[in-house]
Amino acid sequence: MTCGTKTVSIDFTRSGWNKLNRINQQLGALFIRPFVMKNELAEYIAAHEASGIHFDTEGEDIRYDNGVHLIIRKMQGVWHIVDVYLTEAPVAYQPIFFWQRIKRGIDYVLARLVIGWRAVMAKASRQKPVTE
Repeated sequence: MTCGTKTVSIDFTRSGWNKLNRINQQLGALFIRPFVMKNELAEYIAAHEASGIHFDTEGEDIRYDNGVHLIIRKMQGVWHIVDVYLTEAPVAYQPIFFWQRIKRGIDYVLARLVIGWRAVMAKASRQKPVTE
């Protein structure tokens, strides 16, 4: 991305990409959100560098959106997103089911087994305002 005359390159490290994919559970968001995130982050960094504010190249924590934090690091002239994490606390937990065939006598039965639990986070736009 460019801002004025400065070009900023953004890329994901493998671990940063994997952590973002764990946060993004929707199929459409798997590819759209990282593309938009990289463009917005490049514009953000370019605007700061154009105004004379330089980020720490060894590691900078940036709050992106809805409690998503990005840790970026500059390596060989390219900013890399090395870590992605959430700061919101889970509101509830949902079971993760897996369908499996189980042999019962001479027949096979299709059963839904719980293989784990997934944390459900609150969306910032859906939180109720506190009233007194």
